[in-house]
Amino acid sequence: MRKNTNTNGSVLVLSLWLLLLLSVFLVNIGLRIRQRVELVSRIEERNKIHHITAAGIKKGLAAIKHCFSLGETEYSTYIKSYLRNNEEKFKEIKVGEGIFTVSYQQYDDLRRDYRSYYGLVDEESKININVADRGTLQRLFLRSVATDEDEALFYADAIIDWRSLGKSRIDGFLSDDYYTNLKYPYAKKSSPYELMDELLLVEGMNQHVLSGVVDHMTVYGDGAVNINTASRVVLNALGLSEELIDKILSVRRGSDGLEATADDFIFLKPFDIASDMSVFVKVTEDEARTIDALNSRGLIKTNSSFYLIESVGKLKKRRRSRASCVFDVAANRIIYYKEK
Repeated sequence: MRKNTNTNGSVLVLSLWLLLLLSVFLVNIGLRIRQRVELVSRIEERNKIHHITAAGIKKGLAAIKHCFSLGETEYSTYIKSYLRNNEEKFKEIKVGEGIFTVSYQQYDDLRRDYRSYYGLVDEESKININVADRGTLQRLFLRSVATDEDEALFYADAIIDWRSLGKSRIDGFLSDDYYTNLKYPYAKKSSPYELMDELLLVEGMNQHVLSGVVDHMTVYGDGAVNINTASRVVLNALGLSEELIDKILSVRRGSDGLEATADDFIFLKPFDIASDMSVFVKVTEDEARTIDALNSRGLIKTNSSFYLIESVGKLKKRRRSRASCVFDVAANRIIYYKEK
């Protein structure tokens, strides 16, 4: 009896151990399966949010091609409002399980605050840092971030020096010494900017400085600014007086006083800008000469070929992704794409 009892007890203990080991094994397998399911789920979500965000880019490209279809390249009120301020086409558009929004922030000098516009960014409404001269860049920094003219001039010289070929000394400013004496030295580029991110390599530049001015800068286009879309800050950087800028914006915005709406007035030819304005407001001889001088220097235009599309995709209010794309209308191709 005692021997049989001991045998039964041993069997029970062994069974319990086997059950324990089996439970641990099953729990381990369950955890691995759960991890793999979660991994697959995250990959699927990432794939979905990618396609949702990409749909916003495709929407922007379709809008550009719609506006400039059939070889139509002349700028118009319809093109301006359709691409730059079109909430119906670009705000919270449903795609599958998520939504995308194509928008940008721009300072509204009437409200004295930034506001969201649903549409695309006209890259040629900005100052091209590859061709802008010293005075233009100085005025841009002075209006945006600099505390005085000397500081603004320092930033302007640094930007020009980075793109200039070979060593350069600008009024005692020697950039080569700065770059070669860094803890991790590098040479200045000595060629045109290709991306706006390059500015972070330039002496004196950091995120704080760039945050105040980057929305008014571009590396795309021939350097001429579209008078139909340029902001007050950009027009000021071109050297226009506040009085003349007020007149340009007043004419451009139409009777409702708002930017990129159906009643906007469009300047069609750069050499007609002053005469077109005189129909609506009084333009002095000095103001007309100022506009004509900008036109003769090739600094203003009335059309654009480069557009920035910024799409934000959201999935179930948990995940979001952002993609940026620059499209060249004249070449009919994407020249920049970034997603994060």
